[in-house]
Amino acid sequence: MKSFKILTLAISLILSSCGNSKSDQSLPGGQEDSIAATTSLKVKTDIFNDIEKTKNLLSQNGISELKTWRSDEMGGFMSITDYFQFGSTATGMKNSLAYYLESDNVGYIRTVELALNINNKGDKKNAITKFKETVEVTFRSLALEIPKGLSDAITKETNYQADSDTFTTNLKLDKSNIDTWKLIIETK
Repeated sequence: MKSFKILTLAISLILSSCGNSKSDQSLPGGQEDSIAATTSLKVKTDIFNDIEKTKNLLSQNGISELKTWRSDEMGGFMSITDYFQFGSTATGMKNSLAYYLESDNVGYIRTVELALNINNKGDKKNAITKFKETVEVTFRSLALEIPKGLSDAITKETNYQADSDTFTTNLKLDKSNIDTWKLIIETK
């Protein structure tokens, strides 16, 4: 009798799971329940509330097209470009630029990051010039005011931070074998 009950329970579990095709379409980590509650939230930087518009505007800046807004498989969401390579290869690899859009919410972008990798130290001056130009066009594309002192910080190769009412700007430089610059615009 006991084995009959266990067998009946097992069969009903198997049958109930076979008819549940929703599991093939759900987001990782059971995120579908939280999506409905979080998509109505807004951030202070208006353009960051329109993911597709932001992606389209930044994709026109000559780096590369931003990919589909998707789960990052770690509880967040993202869209990235391929690396845009430029400069000389006389001493090895070319320099590269890329955009990263990230958020903890499916309904808006939390950060826009522009990353520069200086792979070719002999072409550093041109790489920094290209980065500075792309920083400026990034702010213009998003209709955001470029913070005072940001361009000077890039020229002087120093870290930088500025706050506005709607967003924070950070410029970070990691000097190593490959100098990495990161411009991070984070909404409030």
